[in-house]
Amino acid sequence: MTCDPANPASPCAIAERDPLTGLIRAGCPECAARALSQGMPFWYSQRAGSLTPEYRRSLEVLFGSRWSDGHARAKAWAQRIAAARPVQAAGAPIGAQQSDTAAAGGGRP
Repeated sequence: MTCDPANPASPCAIAERDPLTGLIRAGCPECAARALSQGMPFWYSQRAGSLTPEYRRSLEVLFGSRWSDGHARAKAWAQRIAAARPVQAAGAPIGAQQSDTAAAGGGRP
């Protein structure tokens, strides 16, 4: 099962508009790639600079023989999600907006 791209309420359609959404549809390869891109196995692989055994197993379970396509999609989603995240001011509490920290005398104006 995959998300219906014509349905604006589908998780994939919402993710196209807002990459930071947490909506995932079970069985959808694109949702699986998006979810995998935010998991620890992906992070450890990126940090190691190579596919870790755990991440490779995850790819094979989710994408079978097309695991390399899944990996490419996960990397693309990781970049899109990172680009969509707001920059956090140094020393600001997690979730604080820059305007919040600037008003409190911290961060950059």
